[in-house]
Amino acid sequence: MSKLKLNLAPRNVSTTRLLLFFSFIFSIVFSSIGAAGSFGSRFQSFFVWIPTTLLAFICLILTHSLLKHRIKLNFWVLSFLEGVVGSLLFAPLAFFLDVYLGTDPGPYLSGVGILEEFGHVCLPVTVCWIVVKCPRYFGLVLPVKIDPDFSFNQHLLNKSEPEIEIIGTFLEVIPKELGKDIIYLKAEKQYLMVTTPLGSKLVHHGLNQAIRSFSDDYGVKIHRSLWVVKMHISRIDKKNRVVIMSNGTELPISRRLLSSMSN
Repeated sequence: MSKLKLNLAPRNVSTTRLLLFFSFIFSIVFSSIGAAGSFGSRFQSFFVWIPTTLLAFICLILTHSLLKHRIKLNFWVLSFLEGVVGSLLFAPLAFFLDVYLGTDPGPYLSGVGILEEFGHVCLPVTVCWIVVKCPRYFGLVLPVKIDPDFSFNQHLLNKSEPEIEIIGTFLEVIPKELGKDIIYLKAEKQYLMVTTPLGSKLVHHGLNQAIRSFSDDYGVKIHRSLWVVKMHISRIDKKNRVVIMSNGTELPISRRLLSSMSN
């Protein structure tokens, strides 16, 4: 069955377009300053740096895919680790390209040469990777609100329609085994506990950043560390200041928000 991609990011800023944009910008900068690895004139260097930066991004994306659900670290530490590991993958490719262009004497299978190349590329690759990830992390590219009336589960039950893949929102980072039917989100330091009818798991994400993906009619923040989906609220206990969710979990409501919750 074909898969329909539903992109809810504003201005259709996909990851591919973001990487192509930064590849273009970095290529201009590196060729202009004559960075190590430049070849010939600035014009020639620009067209060498384009595939070079794209190769680096491919290595970084592979590293990100391998590490994002396996290692629980804050954004900066994880990004730094991804940059270092991605540089390890990229160093042999960069060295082979240098030998091919004649900017390094070689030979191609020189362990010392590849190790030296890693020393040259590790810092710039890591810094560039962090720069690329920052617009998403700081919410500079905000997602469009999800329509609260849109039923993902009902849509997927209709077998005559293609399967939907949601991109451009917080739903992208939820582990697939949990599904998309969120009951509540709970902030736990730099992590976020995501609970659905299929279970709970920690993801590395900020609460306020996550709830920007949803309309105000879809969910509500009941505490500084808790956000719940309205349709999963079974009952509100005003006396004990708790809300009982559809899975039986009791969650505290802040005194300040109790009056708005009862409306």
